[in-house]
This record gives sequence, structure tokens and C-alpha cells, in this order.
Amino acid sequence: MQLFLLLLLIHSARCTEYTDYYNYDGGYEEQGKVNSAVEDPPSFLDRPQEFVARIGDSVTFPCDVEETDHVMTFSHISSYPRRGGKSLYFAAESPVRRVPRFKKKGSKYILSSVRRSDAGVYICRIETKVPVELQHKLTVQYAPKASIVGPRERTVDQGSVLELQCAADGEPKPEIVWQKEGAALPAGTETNKGPILRIRPVDRHIEGTYTCSASNSIGEPSKAYATVIVQYPPEIRPKQAMVHGGEGDSAELVCIVLGFPAPRVSWSHNGQIPSSDKYQMTTDGERRYSLTVRNVSEQDFGEYRCNASNSLGTNSSSIRLTGLPGTPIITSSPAGGEETTYTITWETESTAPLLQYRLRYREKTENETVLHGPGHWHDSLYSPKLALQQGLVHRAAAVRGNHRTSGGPAGRALGQKLEGKLIPEDRIRPMAHPLDTLLAATEYQATVQVENKFGWSQPSPVFYFHTKREVAVGQSATTSSDSLPSWRGCPLLRWLMLVLLCCAIRL
Repeated sequence: MQLFLLLLLIHSARCTEYTDYYNYDGGYEEQGKVNSAVEDPPSFLDRPQEFVARIGDSVTFPCDVEETDHVMTFSHISSYPRRGGKSLYFAAESPVRRVPRFKKKGSKYILSSVRRSDAGVYICRIETKVPVELQHKLTVQYAPKASIVGPRERTVDQGSVLELQCAADGEPKPEIVWQKEGAALPAGTETNKGPILRIRPVDRHIEGTYTCSASNSIGEPSKAYATVIVQYPPEIRPKQAMVHGGEGDSAELVCIVLGFPAPRVSWSHNGQIPSSDKYQMTTDGERRYSLTVRNVSEQDFGEYRCNASNSLGTNSSSIRLTGLPGTPIITSSPAGGEETTYTITWETESTAPLLQYRLRYREKTENETVLHGPGHWHDSLYSPKLALQQGLVHRAAAVRGNHRTSGGPAGRALGQKLEGKLIPEDRIRPMAHPLDTLLAATEYQATVQVENKFGWSQPSPVFYFHTKREVAVGQSATTSSDSLPSWRGCPLLRWLMLVLLCCAIRL
């Protein structure tokens, strides 16, 4: 009914009024138009405006117009994607579409409690033969909303290209930033900004959860999450490439196996898969796989292989079970306390008694950093028993007491070497050897090897040490007790100083 009245009102406003007289001689005769003068079209007193509002605000649209008898309408063309189309709200003074949030006050239209769907163009229109319009634009600002395009869990192959896409809705247009939870974005990431995150090439280190964060000046940033799983062939890392075992003991061989899908893991020794009760294979259910060899005998020594396979490939790694002694670890301080002598100490792991050791040392010269470099080495073999009888080495208990129980470097060194594994006391072989006829304030290089009944160990890394150096010129005598004048500890010197002092007083 309201629409019908509106159309009727507009139609009547557009019609031109005529006065007709009846001509009795021949019918009707047009005498003339009552409103024959051409009217100027009405115009708006306001100009088009652009309004920016946030959700919940109020907006006033002005539509002031010169005095006119023509009907004015007020309508809205929405820019909201889910709405669209044109909505007529007012015609003259009558609301066509009743929206409680819209009110008309004079020639102004007031919209309260702004919503996202209110964005768009608002049209004030004078319904003349050629309509006259005034358009206002409303932009509604709102907080961003981020979402992952496509599956939120992705499985990709190693070596391929990973592409994650994030969509963000919001006004103003949100800025998108990518992050990886608990770590920096991996190498190969093209950029961390924008809707697309692209990483090439893919490897297992890119696995994890990625965060797409969208932010603008409205509200808090919005986040969306994507989880990446990488498929790759097995990778094997032995915990120890060489395991030292004693006869009659149990030895554990451990390898860390990575891969997806989860690899199948097996062990072999001399080309065969161990199947007797002597061997026990275990896993923690994740990545640690172990083979325990019970009651080790000399026949058990040799190479063991940790084998792994999945649908993408196979791999294997070698672990050697040996009775050889471990590489010696030199534990003495590099700074010698004597001018011409130095005692070098070391420890090694060995399940069998040591038969002999080899000690090599030389004076260090420029650019000599390798074991077989130029320069004369003092190279000698020693029997631990003979050296102990001759007083060349300390007893094991003394060395152990001086370096292990006192918190010296020896105990810490072996613990670090074996990744914190507790070594039985009877396997630790601490030793020491004095070197004499050295040059004062001189730097030396040394290396040690030890032998048991199974053979020789690897040489220790080259160790650098120096004999006692002289006190630097100008050093304060009060800096330490070692720098005090030597006459204070010598009675003869004290007596001579007293005589000189008395002579000085008499003069």
C-alpha cells in the first residue's frame, strides 16, 4: 500500500496541469497550460561527502535542498559482499523500509549503531523529470579476521615447494605477517609478509606450525594456524660411532632414526640380523633405537649396522663395538708451574688393563698445527708398570684423587666425551708423565696414545702447554703472593738486608 502511494505521489508531482474547455461546436479545445513557464531544476545545498565510521558509531547524512514541491527519496547501495543491491528507506516524510536504526530529522538522515553491512553509497534523490541526486559514501572500519586458505594441515615431500595462503578480511586492509612457532622461519623463505608464504626447497627442518597474523589499526591482530608435515627418507645418526665394551659386560649400541612415514629399523652384525637371546632390540617409540649385546666376548667385537627404510628410501649407519681403549683426554693445565719441567696427565676408557703408552712432544714453532708437521718430535714408548716402578707416573689412586674427586678437568672431560654416560670406575685409566729438560717460558705440543690387549687407541688431539713464564716487567709486587720478593722466605737474605740497613743508618 505504501509503495502504491509513493508511486502515485511521484506520478502526480511529475504531471503537468491543464485546463480544458468544451467547444460545443466541435468538442474539447485546449485553452492553454496553467503552469506554462519552464521551471529551474531544484539543487542540493550540500556537497557529496565521504564518511568513515567504526562498528557501533552513528553517522548523519545531510540532504539539504532548495525549497521544492518535488518528492525526495533516500536509498542505499550496499558494498557489503553478502548483501548488495539497492534499498529504499525514505520517500518524502514516509519510511518505506522500517529500520529502527534509521531516523529522518528534517533534511538529515541519521544512522545509528553502524554495522559492516551499512558500508556503501547513500543517495538523496529529487524525483523530477530528470532526477537530481546527491551521493554520500560510508566506509565502515572493523577488526581483521584471518583464515588459512585450503587445508590447515599440509603434508609435503622433501625437495618440493611449500606454499601456504592466508586470507584476511578487515577495514583498513590488514597487513599479513607469517611466523613459525618456537623458531625462526626456515632458510629458503622468500618473504614473511603478504598473503602467500613460499618455502623452497622443503626439508625436514621446516616441519612445525606456522602462524598467519593479520593486523590493522582496529582491535587486536587475528591469527590463523597451519601445520606442516614433511615426508622424507630415513636419516640415521649413531649416538656413538665407536662403543668400548669389556669381555663379560653388556654393551648398548644406539642410533637416532628420523623419517616420515615412520621407518622400519633393524640391526645386522657381519651381514646377519642378530636373532639369539644374546641380543635385545628396543626403541622408545619415537626415534631412539638400541641394540644391547649381553655377555660380550671377543667374537662380538666388530661392525654393527643400524638399517632403516620407509616408502621413500633406505639408509644405514655403522657402529663399531670394540675392546680398544678410548682416545686419551689430556687433563693437565696448559700453564706449567715450573721453568724446565712439566707433568702431563690424561685419562682414557679401557675395559682391559693398559699395556703401554706412547708419548710424543716437541717445541712449538710457527705454523706447526698438525701432528705430522715439520719439527723434531720426542717419541717414546712406556710400560705403565715399569714407569710406575721408576717413579715416572703417579699411582692411579693419586691421579684419581688429584683430578677427579677434587673437581678437576679429568672427570668432566670423559663425562662430556661420552655424552653424560656414567663410566664404571674400573674403566677409567688416569695416568701422568713428567717431562724434564724443557726450556723455560716455551710453548710445546704433545699427544698421547695407549694400548691394551686389543690394540692401540687413536692419538689424542694435539695439546698445547708452556713452561713457567717470567713475571712481566712493571708488574705490581702486590698482585699475588707469588710476586713477593724472594728474600722474605730466605734467612740469609734477610740477614744481609739487615746489615745493609744498619750501615745506611750509621752513614
